[in-house]
Amino acid sequence: MKNLEENRRDNFLGFDDQEPENGHLLRFEKKLSQSSVHPRTLLWKVSRIAAALIILAGLSSVFYLMNETDQTTQTLTADQNTEFPLEEAENYYKSEFDRQFIAISNNYQDDESKRMIGDSQLLIIELEKEYKELEVELKNTGDYRVATAMILNYKSRISILENLIEKLKYVTQLKDQENVTQTS
Repeated sequence: MKNLEENRRDNFLGFDDQEPENGHLLRFEKKLSQSSVHPRTLLWKVSRIAAALIILAGLSSVFYLMNETDQTTQTLTADQNTEFPLEEAENYYKSEFDRQFIAISNNYQDDESKRMIGDSQLLIIELEKEYKELEVELKNTGDYRVATAMILNYKSRISILENLIEKLKYVTQLKDQENVTQTS
């Protein structure tokens, strides 16, 4: 391999004929002697370690959740002969739904509102039937997923009730607007 002087003499690679500034060789050697670790290399190593830690944390959380799920299933199976604590929640929600429907029925007496209330009550009755089936399944299997389905059943009932209230308010507003425009 040719050195710098030979290349300069041969002008093989297009080197110019001028001498570099004073101290150029010293500055060049100083840069070469400095640390060979580049910031990009260090950043790359750190990011690889961070990615590995994130993957390990994710896997450990998945295994932890799987273990918790298994323990919950085992607990429910062990307790399947005892009364499940959903009875208190059922009584509370049942009384709240009844109270809400009575209040709604008393506040909205027109035919259209009564029809909407009746339709909502039919949907809730269907959900109550499904809930009773879920209760039987929970007693037979003790599976936590059945308890989750029971909770979702109640959330569905709440959604029906909320939608009913919103629709009744909307219909009332429309009627009020019609009455204002008719009297004007």
